[in-house]
Amino acid sequence: TNYIEKQALQIESMKNLLKVAIPKDFNFKAISGLSNEVKEKLEKFSPPTLFAASQISGVTPAALDILHIYIKLNSKN
Repeated sequence: TNYIEKQALQIESMKNLLKVAIPKDFNFKAISGLSNEVKEKLEKFSPPTLFAASQISGVTPAALDILHIYIKLNSKN
């Protein structure tokens, strides 16, 4: 695949990631990989999706990845 195709795949992957719902009772404080600042903002705004979380100032792509992993792990329980 060329560069443009790779970019298109990455964009599609990001779109799917951002659609992921965050459970209403999700415990952000239990996530060890997030900074206290990010945890506080997520608790305060309680975003319904990863897209909404991505719009919060200070929430990094790395924080979204960590959050996504925890959501997936919790949904299996």
